[in-house]
Formats: sequence, structure tokens, C-alpha cells
Amino acid sequence: MIDVHAQAIGAVGRLRVAGFTSAFGNGATGVALPIVLASSFSGWQVGAVLAALGLGMSYSFARGGVEADRAHRIRQMIFFDCVRATATAGIAVATLVPTSSGWLLAAACSLVNGISVGFYRPALAAYWTDILDQDTRRSGLASNALINRTGLAVGAATAGVLVAAQVPIWVLVVDAVTFVVGAAICVGLPEIEGRADKKIVSPGQLRIRRVKEFDLVANWKLIYATLATLPWLRSVISTSIVSSLFLAMCQVAAPLALVKLYSPGQIGLIQSLPVLFLFAGNLLARFIDPPVPGAWLTTSLVTKPLSYAAIGCHLPALVPSALACGSSFSDSVNGPRLANTIAEGFRSADRGKVFAAQQGSGSLLSPVGLILAGLLTTAVTPEIMLMLCAGALAALAIIPCMKSGFWNFRTSGAAQPANSFA
Repeated sequence: MIDVHAQAIGAVGRLRVAGFTSAFGNGATGVALPIVLASSFSGWQVGAVLAALGLGMSYSFARGGVEADRAHRIRQMIFFDCVRATATAGIAVATLVPTSSGWLLAAACSLVNGISVGFYRPALAAYWTDILDQDTRRSGLASNALINRTGLAVGAATAGVLVAAQVPIWVLVVDAVTFVVGAAICVGLPEIEGRADKKIVSPGQLRIRRVKEFDLVANWKLIYATLATLPWLRSVISTSIVSSLFLAMCQVAAPLALVKLYSPGQIGLIQSLPVLFLFAGNLLARFIDPPVPGAWLTTSLVTKPLSYAAIGCHLPALVPSALACGSSFSDSVNGPRLANTIAEGFRSADRGKVFAAQQGSGSLLSPVGLILAGLLTTAVTPEIMLMLCAGALAALAIIPCMKSGFWNFRTSGAAQPANSFA
């Protein structure tokens, strides 16, 4: 007789180790990758490599979410972890190739990496909601976030040491190894009953079965049909997609404005302090279920653009820093609640698509925003761009507030059946 409870505990423990390992690698690469690329390629080549990563993610989240609801989720996670390991190692190799062709290899590997992220994350998020007990799911998701934030911080600190030692390329090697370790940890994890017969998307299955299955618009239409039962969540996703355009523009304009208007010490304060509040918010979310969750989400969405506006107005560094900290804190407090709401509001067979929408909407139009911002920098100052984008982002953040059920994250539909392992 299989001990379902023991299986669940074992799966949770192993996934958390894998999550910490992956977060460590992500945190390290986030620090070192721009330096590695800038040391090897020209400015426009670095932009092309990073744009390829964003382009892959923009496409793949919708498709990855649909596939996560059809495929064996554990095998899908293992497969794309291995792909990400290969692609990350490929970027490291590309920096050793002559510049004329090395950047093309780096861009190709970044594209593959971005596509893999969009297939991996929805499967992981959906699997977590399957294996966590309904009564402790919210606190369990908060614990995951806390562990991942810790991994990111440790990884970033380690990368800082390697960068200071002038060997940043080894960070990419370490990151590739973490993907392999994560995949190995997941081998043998139990699939949920009723999903055990699902098959992994192998290279053979990735062939075009029907063109519309790989049509970005068709996949988003399927996702929106799934979201129809929660109109307020659909509104959140829709505004997030549009916001991704303006956020990408801010990602270009903000560094330019910071360097122009603030001292290095002030820039460090504005950039680093919000990370601490992410950790603090995750810690608080571990122990409380935030009341009026819609207010927390709105606070996060409004204070972020206000921090950009404060930079554009050249307010004292403490002002944009405090606003960014407020956004980070409220977002991290509310994150597990939103994930738990998705688990309560949708069947397991649909959660991959919904998590894909939640995770991928914030980057869907980013490549367009990055290109547009680059063009606009020749016509307007970064301060003006920040002010305009901040106004648009704040207005978009208010739209979901007018939807019924938003403030309390109301769910509808039949209760979810108890989880069981195959």
C-alpha cells in the first residue's frame, strides 16, 4: 500500500531543495550575465542576446502553460531543466568564440533558454498546487517563496565574489550545473493520479501537429477562455500584458536617469533595498493570510510606477527607494495568496494555463518595449519617458479594481477534489 502522505512530504522536500538550487543559479546569473556579455560583445550585440531571451519567454509561456495541462508535469520539468543546462553552457562557450559569430551562438542559446523557462515554470507552479494539502497550501507556497528568495540572495552574493575575482564566466558554468542538479532531484517524483499517463513533450512531439497549436494568438485565446470564470483575474492578466510594454521602457530609461541624476551610493540604495523587502514580505506571508488581497496587489502595482516617477522628478533617493520597497513588500506578501486563489478557482487540468498567464503576462510585450524605448531615447529624455510610462502604469493598475470579486480574490466553480498520487 502506497503511503500517500509520505509521498507528499517527500515530494515537497525534494522540490524545495531543487527550488533553492535553481534560485541560487538564477541569482548568480542575474548578476554575472550582463558583465560576461558586456566583456565579450559590443553594445548592440548584448542587446540582441538579451532580446532573444525575452522573445523566447514572450512566446513560450502561453504554449508552455497549455502543454503543462496535457503533459506529464514532472517529466516536462526534467526535460526543460536539461535543455536550460545545455543552453546556459552554450552561452558560456559562445563567449570564447570570435565575436563575429559568438554573439549569434549566445543569442540562439538565449532564445532556447527563454523558451525553456516558459515551458518549465507553469508546470512547476501547477505541480506545487497539486501536491500541497489544501489546508496548508497558502503557507506552503509562502515557504517556497521564502526559500527561493534566500537562494537568489546567496547566488547573487556568490556571483559578486566571482565577478570581483574577474572570473564571471564560471557563474554560467555553475548555473548550468544547478539545472542538472534540479533535474536529477526531480527524477522519480510522483505524478498526480489521473495525470500519470500523460506524456512528456519530447523533441518528436514538438513537431507541428497542427499549426494553430503553436500559434501564439490561438494559445492565448485558449487561456482567456479558461480565465472566463474569474473576470477579475482576466482583467489583472490583461492589464499586466499591456503594462509589460511600459515596464520594459522603464527598464531602459531608469538606469539612464539614475546615472544622470544620482550618486553611486544613492543608486545602490534605490536598487538594493527593495530586495530586502521582498524577503521580509515573504517571511510575513508565511504566517498570515493577507486581508483584502486586492488592496495589496493594487498597492504593489501603483507604488512601482510611482518609484519611477520619483526618479524622473529627481526626488531624494529615499523617496523612490521607499516606493520600490513598498511595491516589493506588498507583492511578496500577496504572491502566495494569489497562487492559492488560482489553485482554488481552477481545476488541476487548467492550472498550467492560468499560471502561464500570471507568470508570462508581465513579459509578453517586453521585447517591443525595449525596442521602442531605444528609439525614444533619441527623441526624449529618460526622465520624460519615466514620467509618461509611470502615468500609464498607474492608470492600468486601477482597472482591475472595478471588477467584481477583485478586492477579496473571490473564486467561483466547484470545489477542488483532494489530491492523490499515482
